[in-house]
Amino acid sequence: MTDDISLKLKVDRAFAELVDSLENGSTGKLAEYLKAAAQFHLYSWRNIFAIREQNPSATRVAGRQTWKALGRRPICRAKGMLIQVPVLPQWAYRLPPAERRYDLTPDGFRDGLVFDVADTEGDPLPEFPTVEGNPGAYLDAIKRVIERRNIVLERVALFENGALGRSKLGKIEILDSLAPSNEFQVLVHELAHESLHKVKMRQKRLRCVLETEAEAVAFIVCSVVGLRSLHISSDYIRLYNGKPRTLKGSMYRIQRTSRDIVTSLLAEVEKQFGSH
Repeated sequence: MTDDISLKLKVDRAFAELVDSLENGSTGKLAEYLKAAAQFHLYSWRNIFAIREQNPSATRVAGRQTWKALGRRPICRAKGMLIQVPVLPQWAYRLPPAERRYDLTPDGFRDGLVFDVADTEGDPLPEFPTVEGNPGAYLDAIKRVIERRNIVLERVALFENGALGRSKLGKIEILDSLAPSNEFQVLVHELAHESLHKVKMRQKRLRCVLETEAEAVAFIVCSVVGLRSLHISSDYIRLYNGKPRTLKGSMYRIQRTSRDIVTSLLAEVEKQFGSH
């Protein structure tokens, strides 16, 4: 009973801290990262293969104009990678690059050069803010919690628009290059979606509410296990126009789901260390 009361107090305290943070200004760091990430569109499998063949260590790849928009340029004597660039209908080129639809049927293809970030110089790229702390045994524990709930966990190399993870009802996809603390936070966020937002809920509720609930759960769980993600979570919620009243309107659902995930985490950690 004492442990239950202690957990409830920790969850309540973290919830109140997040509400207070939303009432203050945004740091803007997350918005800067997402704005930059949106410049990098996904390449076709043919082009991905071509890029890997020419530079197996390539990470962030873009053409000259995209790098220029980000305040960078290819270094002197940089060797670009040859890919096939779709030639879009003429009207598409009247749109800003970020609004062009590359899923349109192209009029044809032409050769084009792209450059890896390592072969460019200029302004530093915005990085995703780091969750502070080390999840330790809780990282493996959250993966086991996901597995026990019959949810498939799959790692992917890249998401559109800088996303770090995705909930697909029965399947969680996560970026394969995250630091342990960020990986834990993203896994909890996506597990919260899986727990709270079934098909009808996703169809009826506003995206603002869905993302606010999931990120609030992620922040609370991180807080309980000793990770600090306050500014990341409050900035994320603001990006979806979440407000203190949005949080308060879902308080019961958020707190209940947070306690459920923390309880499952603690049980997994106890099993792990109890087996030694």
